[in-house]
Amino acid sequence: MCRFVSEGGPNYTADAQKAYPRSSVARLLNIRTFVSYPVFTVEGRWFGTLCGASKDQVQIEDELLELMRECARLIGERIHSPNAASADLYRGGR
Repeated sequence: MCRFVSEGGPNYTADAQKAYPRSSVARLLNIRTFVSYPVFTVEGRWFGTLCGASKDQVQIEDELLELMRECARLIGERIHSPNAASADLYRGGR
């Protein structure tokens, strides 16, 4: 489902199977609520996503969605901070 968000799908839905009908993950795991924000490096490269999922239908307030978006932005900044070498080691890089 993260792929669908990175391709322009909604960042949040309480009906994931309807929002992402081609997602086998949503279907197989019976996911109803999904939220995902892209993480970009300071150089603007896509790194991944910050996401959450639930089998329940969860209404997420706009303030929490904004907090997740901001966290995704901060993660992207941190990945290529002066501590990038330690972040690479944490992810298994060399």
